[in-house]
Amino acid sequence: MGAQALQIRYNFTTKLVDLDQDNALPQLQKAVGGYIELVNLSDDMLMWVNEEGAIEKLPGNLVGTHLWDQSFPEYKGTNKIFGNVIITGVEDENGNLKDIDEDVAAEITKLCIEAKQLIGSGKLVY
Repeated sequence: MGAQALQIRYNFTTKLVDLDQDNALPQLQKAVGGYIELVNLSDDMLMWVNEEGAIEKLPGNLVGTHLWDQSFPEYKGTNKIFGNVIITGVEDENGNLKDIDEDVAAEITKLCIEAKQLIGSGKLVY
């Protein structure tokens, strides 16, 4: 049994991903392009990022950075997320990842589309 996750690419595209609970680590590493680091965004949402994204000079992920800023407002603007990220639900009592909430996935996808349009129009510089 797998968990439904959302990949947020640095180019503002998203993709739903089915994670195999028995094979989640290599799938997460592949999705972010390297070693993973876990960011606990809320009581029900986790973000998996490339641990060495800045060192590897991966492109910035504006939406990933925005999610970090929203979750940690006291540190807003002090961290930047690089490369692709994966959003999942939290772990259950057995250590298995839960699905990302469908409404949250839809909201994030909408945010990506809007950000890409604003950048394309020149109204947002990144």
